[in-house]
Order: sequence, then structure tokens, then C-alpha cells
Amino acid sequence: MRWSRVAAASALLFVLAVVWNGLLHLVILRRANEPLQRLRRTDLHPLSRFRSPSRRESVFCSSGAIAIRSRGSLREGVAYGFFLGLFAATLVDLNQYLLYPLPFTLVSAWFVGGVLEFTLYGAVLSRFFPLRRS
Repeated sequence: MRWSRVAAASALLFVLAVVWNGLLHLVILRRANEPLQRLRRTDLHPLSRFRSPSRRESVFCSSGAIAIRSRGSLREGVAYGFFLGLFAATLVDLNQYLLYPLPFTLVSAWFVGGVLEFTLYGAVLSRFFPLRRS
């Protein structure tokens, strides 16, 4: 595995994660997330996007995808992203639902958004970082 490819993929996915999460939470789910506004720290909100798990997600997703691919096809990338998304969304969103008094519809929307996000990551990785054919 070439670490330069992992670094490039991670950088690309980090940018995609910031854009995706901004679109999902600040536009699409803005009204659904409104009841949580009173719980947020207003003094750190503009910086909160950069301390988010997006950096870890992008490195984890890109290094795993590059390491385990066999064909480098779009189908393989989408499947990898989808199943990784199911795993991550189950751990993260189910944990949030169990720990905090959040509405199930909100957590379900986060879950679907997370699965779609990781599926998109897999598709991007397969299209922009295909396996080299010998």
C-alpha cells in the first residue's frame, strides 16, 4: 500500500466529509436538528466541524478501501462503503440514541445520512483511485 495514495484519498474524503456533513446537518436536517441547538456550545460552533471525526473517518475509510480491494470496481467500492457505513452508523447513531433522549426519527435520519455518506466515500475511492492494471 502506497502511503501517498492513502494521504491523497484521505484528503479528498476529508473535504467531501465537510461538504456532506454541512449539507446534511445545516441544510437538509436543519429543522430536525433545531431541538439540539440549546445543547451546543455556541462559542466553539464555527470550529466544531474541524474537530469532528471526519479526519479519522477519511483515513480509516481510504486506507481500508485501498488495502482490501481486489478488482477496484465501482460496485466493490460502493459495497465497501455501504457495509462500512452500516457498521459505523450502527455504532455511532445507536449509541447516541441509547445515551441521550433523542427522537428516533432524528437518529434514523442521521443513520441513513451516515450510510449514504460512507457509500459515497466508497464510490469516490473506486473512481478516483482505481487499481492499476498490469
